[in-house]
Amino acid sequence: MHEHGFGIELMGMVRWAQARVIKLALGLRPIKTGERNTIKDMNMSIYRDYKYVPDSTSLNTTAFEVYADRRGVCQDFANLFICLARLLSIPARYRMGYIFTGVNYENKIQSDASHAWVEIYLPYVGWRGFDPTNGCMVNQDHVRVACGRNYMDATPTSGTIYKGGGTETLKVEVKMKEITA
Repeated sequence: MHEHGFGIELMGMVRWAQARVIKLALGLRPIKTGERNTIKDMNMSIYRDYKYVPDSTSLNTTAFEVYADRRGVCQDFANLFICLARLLSIPARYRMGYIFTGVNYENKIQSDASHAWVEIYLPYVGWRGFDPTNGCMVNQDHVRVACGRNYMDATPTSGTIYKGGGTETLKVEVKMKEITA
């Protein structure tokens, strides 16, 4: 299975493809101490320029394929964001979980299924979450379940393989209740 890590992704690309992704990353605003504008630009660029299309990709889809096709799902957008961040030497990790959309929530993409987003490490600040699928920063509405370098590290189902070829299924029901003071 293809790993969605930064190094392996770039090594698997032909030189012209590498150059295009690197040009995109370097074309973003330069990072200044204490500013998150470059990261916010990445987040909003993916949200604005890429179309959410269910079943348009697979677990083997690379960040470059998402970049070139301009479509994907939350895991693809998270992987592209991570690739771009790492090209700029910004530590990034993949988060998997769920998103609470409530009654009046604007960003309803991926509200009824597992969801993926990115966390970026900012010096003197710590890890901060960015959701390129919904074009927002991660808040209390994002319920964290798993964390890793990529999807394969944070897959919702993983474990022992039993002899005999059984199947694995996952049924999840997340109930969230807003607590008001």
